[in-house]
Amino acid sequence: GEWKGMGLGVHIRNKGYSQKMLHAIRYFDEDRKNNIVSTEELFDTAEMLPELYESREKSTAYFFTPLFFEDECFGYASVSYGDALRSYDDTYRRWIGSVSRGLEFLRREINMQQLQEQLDRLKSSKFSVSDRAYENLNPEEKSQYHLVSKILDENLLDYYFQPIVSAVDGSVYAYEALMRSRTDSKVPPLNIIKYAAMQDRLSDVERATFLNVLEFIDGHLSAFGDAMVFINSIPGVGLGEARLSELDTPLASHADKVVIELTEEAELKDSELDNLKNYFDKLGINIAVDDYGTGYSNVSNLLRYMPDFVKIDRSLLSDINEYTQKQHFVREIIDFCHDNGIKALAEGVETDEELHTVIKLGADLIQGYYTAKPSASVVRQIDEKCRARIKQFHQERIDGNSKRVHVAGKTNRISLSTLAKDGCTDIIIGSDDMVYKDISIIGTPQMKTDIHLLIQPEYRGTITLEDVYFTNVKNRPGIDIGENASVSLVLVGFNTLYRCGIQVPDSSKLVIEGDGSLLIDLDAAESYAIGNDFKSHNGEIVFNQDGLIRVKSRGKSSICIGSGMGGIIRINKGEYNFDVDTESSVCIGSVFGMVDINITTCRIDGEFASSVGTFIGSMENDASISITKSSVSLYDHGETLAAIGTLRGAMAYLKTRFISLTLNVMADASTALGALNGRSDLDISDTHLKVDASGKNALVFGGYSEDSNIVLANSDISVKIRTTLEKETFAREENIKINNSRTRIIVNGQEVEHTVNNDF
Repeated sequence: GEWKGMGLGVHIRNKGYSQKMLHAIRYFDEDRKNNIVSTEELFDTAEMLPELYESREKSTAYFFTPLFFEDECFGYASVSYGDALRSYDDTYRRWIGSVSRGLEFLRREINMQQLQEQLDRLKSSKFSVSDRAYENLNPEEKSQYHLVSKILDENLLDYYFQPIVSAVDGSVYAYEALMRSRTDSKVPPLNIIKYAAMQDRLSDVERATFLNVLEFIDGHLSAFGDAMVFINSIPGVGLGEARLSELDTPLASHADKVVIELTEEAELKDSELDNLKNYFDKLGINIAVDDYGTGYSNVSNLLRYMPDFVKIDRSLLSDINEYTQKQHFVREIIDFCHDNGIKALAEGVETDEELHTVIKLGADLIQGYYTAKPSASVVRQIDEKCRARIKQFHQERIDGNSKRVHVAGKTNRISLSTLAKDGCTDIIIGSDDMVYKDISIIGTPQMKTDIHLLIQPEYRGTITLEDVYFTNVKNRPGIDIGENASVSLVLVGFNTLYRCGIQVPDSSKLVIEGDGSLLIDLDAAESYAIGNDFKSHNGEIVFNQDGLIRVKSRGKSSICIGSGMGGIIRINKGEYNFDVDTESSVCIGSVFGMVDINITTCRIDGEFASSVGTFIGSMENDASISITKSSVSLYDHGETLAAIGTLRGAMAYLKTRFISLTLNVMADASTALGALNGRSDLDISDTHLKVDASGKNALVFGGYSEDSNIVLANSDISVKIRTTLEKETFAREENIKINNSRTRIIVNGQEVEHTVNNDF
């Protein structure tokens, strides 16, 4: 009853047994002297069992059970209980399982012995394995076979270098050295390996690769810079102690630059692997596991190697964006790497979608034809557009946002409200297939969107903003200009960048035009409105607009127009209003870099509350400033300030012509004009200057150095200062030139007289 419904059972196809069967085990409980355990006693398979043909007094039953391993039937077991009534009970099933396992181990051992005998026969034969393989080659293959001999004999090997780039910003992190033949008829690298193996010369390839690449590094150190070089090691090929000692010195001299790529090999004994790792550890050289995800790849095997880098194989990354199973597997690999201090390298990335996915999954490094092809020369930087994509994808991962992108160019007008309804997050301008290069983005006044603008590297064109309202996450630009771009930004209506600014990289140019206005509202620990961050230079920024640019900044440190390291700033017209309340700030200029600022035909108003800062100039470096035909009005309050000039730079040069300059400065240590802690050259002409300053160590003209020159010509000067220094300047009297000017200088309520030279 219990067997009813079991059907036909499990069927394994049996291709039949050989003519002879090995009688491996024979056991009689009562007649033990005839028991055997043998690997030599055979009988005809057709007999099934020799004991069947023996004479006996009673009927006897035999149970025959086939023996299986996986889907192969390799023999059978037989048991007899004499004339007792028995069935396939649990004891029998347990017994047959043990027998099956034991005989499977025996079968494997016999197979190994047979294979070893075959190898021994081949070695003793006058025809080697390679000889037989050579005879099977066609004429073209034989030609390559002999060419490989020549390549190895004469070291006709060159190496191409493929960049391995950071998944954060696309900068070149390392290069992989890839073998090429230096012959008229090129031999593919895999064929070099194939024919070298047939000639038993893989160790020659290994030695040549190491020595050639190390020699190339020696001759091109400046080209490689800080980047590392990955060198492939052929799995299972030992160089021997003599050849290893030959590599000791060149490897040790580049230990901080070289990474040795090893392919996982299950056959590599633990002792051999330990020796290899100890050799590279002794020299201080990093290792990488190559082609992870194929062959013998598993976590336990990876733990044997414990490399510094894991190169995830192309087979796992191909079309990974379309296969969630691949994504789950690759994520597990990357997480394991990060948990164990290993960098995960995605190898063989060939599409934008694959790049996006592996960065999203957390890969540290990228290598593939999409980012850069191998090159005979050392490429210092990959394509800027590709770098921009890497930065974009990395930022998406950091922000945790899923992006919805609109690629502009099919029409010349973009409706911001339509994109906002569709959930768009990014507008990209500058793709290669743009029909229209000049784009107008039309918004609705004061309608906030979660959209920002990405301008591709090398874009050249005009972008009109009309009543747009862009935002982005903190510390990310609302308008992100790529490298080597030249952008004209035309303002129409009332435009807003909320908690984000305009990034202008060092290699690019931005010209702002139009009669509309732009409000940039910042609130972050570190921020910039128009320019670049604190660690970078800004590109050329030119202001040709007629409308108002207003910057509101709150936080710890801010730059309104400029960057941390400096760059070209030209203000040719327009109105500007700055409302700053930070711990440290620069309104127009640089924090650490030298500045050369030209301002003309504009109006600038500012309320500047900052503990440490400079309104126009540089905080830490020299400043050259020219202001003409303009009106500047500033209320400046803090602890240590240079209103127009430099705070800690060695020199400040200020030239004014036909301007109205009103400064109200309140700070313990300050100067209204010049270098607070350096030399000041002030050339003030045709200027209406009004200064009201106060502070324990406050000054008006120049700083604490007597090495300053002051020229006041054809100007109306009104100065009031309250200071414990009892003077408005440390400049020596002979270095103060006042010509054709009206001056009234009051220090602590007392008027100070300087010589005035009049030509009339």
